[in-house]
Amino acid sequence: MTASADPASETPRGALHGVSVGVPKGVSGGTPVLVSRLRRAGASTLTGTADDAAAVGMFLNGLGVESSDPGRGLAGVDRRTVLAPSFGRVPKAGLPPVAYSLDRIAARARTARDCALMLSALAGHDAGDPCSIDVPVPDYPAALTGDLTGVRVGVARAGDTIGPDLRALGAETVPVELPLSAELAAAHRVILGSELLAGQLPALREGTAEHAAATRAVIDGAASFSAADYVQAQRVRRVGQRAVAELFHDVDLIITPASHIPCWDVLGHPLLVVPMGSGADGPPVGVLISGRPFDEASVLRAGEALQSLAAWQPGKPDDSEPVAT
Repeated sequence: MTASADPASETPRGALHGVSVGVPKGVSGGTPVLVSRLRRAGASTLTGTADDAAAVGMFLNGLGVESSDPGRGLAGVDRRTVLAPSFGRVPKAGLPPVAYSLDRIAARARTARDCALMLSALAGHDAGDPCSIDVPVPDYPAALTGDLTGVRVGVARAGDTIGPDLRALGAETVPVELPLSAELAAAHRVILGSELLAGQLPALREGTAEHAAATRAVIDGAASFSAADYVQAQRVRRVGQRAVAELFHDVDLIITPASHIPCWDVLGHPLLVVPMGSGADGPPVGVLISGRPFDEASVLRAGEALQSLAAWQPGKPDDSEPVAT
């Protein structure tokens, strides 16, 4: 692992001064724009393997390349809060693609507030990235009001135990069902596999490809997909985007179990996965908060408000690692 100069000994330079951010090699080498933005905000960057080192506790804050499961850290030991911004919000030019139309840079940190500070440093248009979208970047920390007064939240039936906490924070809650969830999950599987296979074909043909078992299984499964399957999956994606846009006419946010991640990931909406303790069998569990495209501010507001409640307090971090404040 390598590290940039430690900013802790310097005059404070920004909101991330003294904070170490883990950056996988594919991100640090391929997207110098992101590394430059983090350092400009005062962070030091630590480069490790392609695995997200934040998930094994090597540092509190980290970036990851997310195409299929922005919340995978919750399945490990770290219980991090994970933010996947809207597709196009954070530049990814130069990043070796996993699934080109799904890939986005996600932030992992201890709290929603830390994620807001990281996104403030990372967000913004990059003319060198054809996927980057030129939209205004709000003041994310300023959106963290500590309550949800006036916010209308759609809560999926499977996640309705969160309703009392939301109402205690001032939100109005209404039951919702995510439309086309099974179809969107299937479309995600086809798009992810097809685009991953397409990107890896040269290495596969040359016999130089090296993949983890899980990645290899996705590639092998994608070999059975046809061009027609891929086109149909993209059609389902568009239909799903329109259906969910209709749903957001009636609510400001939607909260579902974290297991709904593939359905949301294919839509490109901002996602925040918030840990909420352990399930009956022990592993960490969490909820997924989603908002309208490019409304990360509302998503972060909800996550930070929930984490202000005693039952949602994140685990105490290692005192040796500075945390964004």
